[in-house]
Amino acid sequence: MTGARTRGRSEHPVVVRLREHRNSDVQLRVADAITRFAGSMSFVYIHIVVFAFWMVSLESTPWPTLTLVVSLEAIFLSTFVMIGQNRAAAFQQAKADHDFVEQEAELRTNTELTREILVLATELQRRRGVDGAWEPGSHRVSPQSRGGDVMLIRISTTQAPVPRTGEAIAFVHGEIQPEISAMDGNRGFALALDRSSGRYLGIAAWTDRTALEAGGDRAPGLIADVARRLHGSEPTVELFDLVLMRSTKPVRVGYWGGLTRMEVPVHDLDRVVWKFERTAFPLFERHEGLATILLFVDRGRGVAVSAMWFDSLEVLRGSGPRARELGEMLVADVPALRIVEVSELEVVIAEMGALS
Repeated sequence: MTGARTRGRSEHPVVVRLREHRNSDVQLRVADAITRFAGSMSFVYIHIVVFAFWMVSLESTPWPTLTLVVSLEAIFLSTFVMIGQNRAAAFQQAKADHDFVEQEAELRTNTELTREILVLATELQRRRGVDGAWEPGSHRVSPQSRGGDVMLIRISTTQAPVPRTGEAIAFVHGEIQPEISAMDGNRGFALALDRSSGRYLGIAAWTDRTALEAGGDRAPGLIADVARRLHGSEPTVELFDLVLMRSTKPVRVGYWGGLTRMEVPVHDLDRVVWKFERTAFPLFERHEGLATILLFVDRGRGVAVSAMWFDSLEVLRGSGPRARELGEMLVADVPALRIVEVSELEVVIAEMGALS
């Protein structure tokens, strides 16, 4: 009978295992039989007949012997009920443990399959000589696609002991930012705050090096004004080439970004850019709340910085597992790569045009 039931339909492995265990133990089989009988209508009908016969024919009121028998029976039946409850609890725990192990194994398998598919797709593109087929809304900024000019990103960093987002931010937005935007070749300005450290990052985009150098005499003063208004430290300035970008919507005030700084041997930078392009975009494709993915590099120092902007802090932190997986895949492909900084940034000023 058991075999027929097993062949007729599939059963949970825990059910099969526990049934085999109980069938191998005589005491458990007896307890199961009594529990099944006590929970049937036959048990009720038999007791109705026996109690009626006893009360009419064998003993008169108040039926002391019958009361004793019924009390003893109740004690034993309650014991069998508790045995059944313990068995049900053990089954639920075993099933939960089994399902957890199976789900974890399936998750690991799916992750490995995703990585293998990505590797195979990358190898297929390499053998076909395809240099990245882009979908709508995704484009690459490079010397080849911009007629020899690479868009530049200048990041000015200042450290403030107490983050300020009131009058100082209003001054930067109302006085400094318009001056920067008025410069020829400027494509926008944004100010982001790392609340955990009080660090501000002013991010300005320029169409090319000629435009950047044209405003060179005014830029230091404006950068110093920003740091002074924010009560920050002496600013540090870094210059990067913008090499990759994917944008689904503009970055706005209140958005949050994950910034990752990587140190890479100069001769491996192109490899990192190539790998990032073919890994980051598929990983974050259709990720809800994603606004923009940027990658910019300093080829002289061997530094690569990725910035991924999302429309809320919750969405940013929800992307953490994918971001960690991206880092692991980059390191696996370029073992000399070192991730030296990962930070969360809140956008407090956003006046960026399209960076294309």
